[in-house]
Amino acid sequence: MIILDDADLEKAAIVGAFGSFAHQGQICMTTGRHLVDARVADEYAAILVEHANHLPVGDPRADRSHSGRSSTPSNATACTPW
Repeated sequence: MIILDDADLEKAAIVGAFGSFAHQGQICMTTGRHLVDARVADEYAAILVEHANHLPVGDPRADRSHSGRSSTPSNATACTPW
């Protein structure tokens, strides 16, 4: 995902959080990298963290849950630094 300095950072963070964490990051369309213009990087990161912190985690079969468990130990290890 590329975020330029004139982007709507709120909208970009919503899309970025969804893209990074949907399906626990285990799909081919996962947003694995956020390339952000240095002039807005800190602000974008703060908004992204706020959105990510509010994604409901739980049983992936529940309508309210956005994310569930990682499916494999190697995937869980790959996600740990996040």
